[in-house]
Amino acid sequence: MSDTTSLHLPKPRISLARPKAPSTLDRWVRWANAPLIAAGHSLRGKSYKWVARRACLLEAELRKLSDDDLRMRATEFGSKLRRKRNRADFAELSAVLREVVRRTHGFLLNQRQIQGGVAIWSGCIAEMETGEGKTITAVLPAAACALAGEQSHVITVNDYLAKRDHEITLPVFQFLGLRSALVIRETPPDDRWDLYRAPVVYASNTEIAFDHLRDRTEAGASTGAARAAILTGSPQNRSGPRLPALDMAIVDEADSVLIDEARTPLILSGGDGAMYDEETCVLALEVAKGLRERHDFRLVPERREVSILPDGKDRLAARFSARDDRWASQVYREDLMRKALSALYLYEFGRDYLLKDGKVQIVDENTGRVFEDRSWSMGIHQLIEVKEGTEITPERRVMGRLTYQSLFGRYHRVGGMTGTVVEAARELWQVYKLTTARIPTNRPSQRYFMKDRIFSQDDERLTALLNRVSFLSDYGTPILIGTRTVAASEHLSSKLSERGLDHALLNAQTDEYEAEIIANAGLKGHITIATNMAGRGTDIKLSDEVRNMGGLHVILTERHDSGRIDRQLQGRCARQGDPGTCEAYLSLEDQLLASGRLPRMLKLAKSLAKVFPLSRSGVLRMAQRRIERAHGKARFQLLQSEANLDRTLAFTGVRE
Repeated sequence: MSDTTSLHLPKPRISLARPKAPSTLDRWVRWANAPLIAAGHSLRGKSYKWVARRACLLEAELRKLSDDDLRMRATEFGSKLRRKRNRADFAELSAVLREVVRRTHGFLLNQRQIQGGVAIWSGCIAEMETGEGKTITAVLPAAACALAGEQSHVITVNDYLAKRDHEITLPVFQFLGLRSALVIRETPPDDRWDLYRAPVVYASNTEIAFDHLRDRTEAGASTGAARAAILTGSPQNRSGPRLPALDMAIVDEADSVLIDEARTPLILSGGDGAMYDEETCVLALEVAKGLRERHDFRLVPERREVSILPDGKDRLAARFSARDDRWASQVYREDLMRKALSALYLYEFGRDYLLKDGKVQIVDENTGRVFEDRSWSMGIHQLIEVKEGTEITPERRVMGRLTYQSLFGRYHRVGGMTGTVVEAARELWQVYKLTTARIPTNRPSQRYFMKDRIFSQDDERLTALLNRVSFLSDYGTPILIGTRTVAASEHLSSKLSERGLDHALLNAQTDEYEAEIIANAGLKGHITIATNMAGRGTDIKLSDEVRNMGGLHVILTERHDSGRIDRQLQGRCARQGDPGTCEAYLSLEDQLLASGRLPRMLKLAKSLAKVFPLSRSGVLRMAQRRIERAHGKARFQLLQSEANLDRTLAFTGVRE
């Protein structure tokens, strides 16, 4: 391969307009190519080795340069990349940035991190094991973009990680004379115009998405009053959009952002509606409680769908036939009943939402965190508020809609990194036309997987789990216990307290103590119970004494809907060559095998598993894959609806 082989990056687009939906032929071609593209996962990562080697060979030469000379060298190679992007120049720039990191942080980037950097720069999703230093790896493509005159958005899954990553990388950008900015939920609206004009911006995916959606919605608003209803600030004194360009997105935890969070569109709302008032919601829930499952309605929990059966339609018609208001409309009452039944049976306290300060707040199961400024649309939120007896919030009118598939299609280039992407390689190609690259670990992994223990009943699992935790704690092993929901974490916490076992609890209710809890999680004999807040991006530090004792021990108490989320929790141990162990204490009564979620054949397999223990692991895997397929179908349907909207509203020129 020639040193001047181009990276074949797409030419920048001039407009930030909505990308055109792929044609049917293009979608079929991507679908047909996906297995071949996914098969190149490992080989693609190896193809970047020579770039890393070349960068490392320049170490001695660059150490002799003064700080000013090093900055001049960085500017020189940035200018070259602006004229023509090729791997030889990127290798030279990577060597310079490697030396900058040494001077600002006291360590050198290893070859694997440089491989990850060039993969991201090339428009790949780099799969790097947890603990391999993805945060500092992102500096390479971000600084390369800035030095080449482009803007990059380093996007991660929450404000905590965005703030942490910005603080870690800030000295590098300051050394280079580049400005980097941080946008989080607490950032004042008026400050965002200036911050988004920095060459490098760190932010969560929700902040980027909603600010871009506000820009698009404002651009389509015809009056000053409409614009003011959209904003939380004073846009009249600002010129241009908040986000001036979408040059490159560097997506940390890419599978979470591009896959897990892409099942539902982001909706910007404003103003007040009047369809879902308190009186309407109270009556809807009252009627819904009188309907019988399997007789009047059917639930599909994995897709959060409710269908009204013929008997149910007849009962509703008989109940409201004498009324002359909107309840007399069959379409209206059946739609409202579906939402009321969903609020009653498909949205659970402690799993999907919490009550904080007298308000219903959504919990993201993938991250374990609260969405403080978000609410369910189309009356679901108001129905849940009435169900929980809280003050009902005014219904908001939908003013804009955006999917992650559409958002990332507007960037000139997209790259990213994560520890768990191989399972999603096909979908990333089919939806985003992104390839993936496996980056080997810098040191051999010392993670030891113990055999899963699967019990037929929850009580048996809980007793065995408590005994196991007590034994490991007495030995001095630090333990991280992962739970699926807030309710499950608090239940386990109460049981540990009954046993007299001191522990820390990290969930959406205790998020203000997150940094302190994580800092102590690796201490000798320490027990930590956590939801997925302790999953992605969490770095648990170990002392030398704990390393010599075998490192952190991770226990999973349930399988998640996606195996990638399980792997993220397991990845909290044995990071950066440290030792560590993980095991799972599971039950056939876990949520994954809840009776309402299973088809007939899987119900039969579950019954047989109670008699034949060796089949239990296979039953859980089948149930998990079934849910993963259902979620994939939901994402595909959302993509199809986007394409349909494009065709239907093509004559208007805008959709947001």
